[in-house]
Amino acid sequence: MFWNKKKPKGKKEAKREALIDNANNLVKQKRAEIGDETLNSIKNAIEQRENSALNQAKKQIMATHKDKVLDNLDIWLKDK
Repeated sequence: MFWNKKKPKGKKEAKREALIDNANNLVKQKRAEIGDETLNSIKNAIEQRENSALNQAKKQIMATHKDKVLDNLDIWLKDK
């Protein structure tokens, strides 16, 4: 079948590797420009935001069964 044909390797793979190497070099340069302290402070800020009460509640709602959430919302709206 046509989906089992192997694609020829060559120029595309070389371009891909060159792009990956270029991206890695850019990351190293930017990391050196920004500095480790700044990167660590950004990392800590992102972790605090992800662990906030709002995000934890969102994760719990997404993990529960959809029908149960809809039933609870329906009850909540009727009470109001």
